[in-house]
Amino acid sequence: MPFATPLAVTDVEQQPMLDDQLQAYRDEGIRAMLVCPMRLGGARAGTLVFYFRAPHAFSEVDIQSGQALANLAAAA
Repeated sequence: MPFATPLAVTDVEQQPMLDDQLQAYRDEGIRAMLVCPMRLGGARAGTLVFYFRAPHAFSEVDIQSGQALANLAAAA
């Protein structure tokens, strides 16, 4: 899943693009996730994903904080 900006998935059960992975998410008890690209010098260095065991409505602060942590992880 290559993304240029963070992707907030409130409920994996409701996201059609995740249908192929849905059973794996169910098996792990994952219901929501925040996918943040790790950026280093303008290029993508990887992806940091935050998983939640219940549906979660992500606020703008959640998304910005997740992206900031992904950027720090890329620099590390």
